[in-house]
Amino acid sequence: MKKLSILLLLAVLLTALCAAVSAETLDSHFTATFNKSPAVYTGPGTGYLRVGRAQYGGGGQARVYGYEGSWMLIGYENAKGNYRIGYIPKKLVNNMRTKQTNYNLRRLRFNYETVTITSGCNITDDPVLKYEPFGYLSSGTSCTYLASYNGSWAYIETYVDGKKARGFVPIGSVSNYSGGYYSTPAQAPVYPQVPASSSGRNARLLMRLSTRSGPSTRYDEPGTFFQNNWQSTTVKVLGKSWDSGNNIWWVLVDFSSGGARYRAWTGLKRVDVNINSVPEIYSIGEGTISATDAWRGPGSNYAKAPRISSWKDVIAFSRENGYVEVEYYNPGNDRIYRCWVPESKAQITYR
Repeated sequence: MKKLSILLLLAVLLTALCAAVSAETLDSHFTATFNKSPAVYTGPGTGYLRVGRAQYGGGGQARVYGYEGSWMLIGYENAKGNYRIGYIPKKLVNNMRTKQTNYNLRRLRFNYETVTITSGCNITDDPVLKYEPFGYLSSGTSCTYLASYNGSWAYIETYVDGKKARGFVPIGSVSNYSGGYYSTPAQAPVYPQVPASSSGRNARLLMRLSTRSGPSTRYDEPGTFFQNNWQSTTVKVLGKSWDSGNNIWWVLVDFSSGGARYRAWTGLKRVDVNINSVPEIYSIGEGTISATDAWRGPGSNYAKAPRISSWKDVIAFSRENGYVEVEYYNPGNDRIYRCWVPESKAQITYR
């Protein structure tokens, strides 16, 4: 009996060790150049903090670490001698040149483990050359551990000055660190789900309702509504997202117009709502979708969105009524789309 207990204990320890050493690292990359000069964000989307006017210089050498949804993580040296690590649209792989014949543009599979800053520290997007910080995290700050870098940095997601951001902190400054990897398997943070339209907040319009399918002017336009009767119109407000490119809040609203129903984003200035009372929306997973019809909300009772004609890499944002909200990039018109598709047409890894 004692021998069996020892064997079981060893099996548990071995399983834990295997889970620990499978933690994601950013030590693997290939080098390439791109003939475009995109803006660079600290996270995979325009809703993340952009450090200053961070921008990759077209033609400069870059390290490519992998991709997450429709965004690609790169590292590059800028003209001031700083080394930045951040995200550019994945579509730019079509403008990429590399001398490496067997390169692997891998999908990043981060750990998403909730950790705590145990001693105050700077956060930087340059863990290579100058370590110049873009913020400071005080002791006790809760954040999300994503990966390790070069054995001495933790790559995390947090908030800096009220904006969502990803960056690097000394790995000894976060809780649960045990000498190279985390001692427990990574667990996904519990992100709030987008509330159903029945539980949103009623709010009146302050002007006509100009909309986008996502929280930025880079997304496609479902349309402009209530041009003549906005003074008497109310909508359901379901969530919010920060647009760091334009320094504004966008809100997600649900409404009906012209015999059709929509769920779309609009600038906060158009809706009379207390932004502090509105939940923030996060991505909840990533994966692929096959060719399918798409809608402007979670069901065929919503207006039709542009049909998806072939499989695409996507980021998922919400699930409701057998549908999943996904985001993808269309290189044909340089637009980002969010729409709802049947879950049966999607292969999503949820966090």
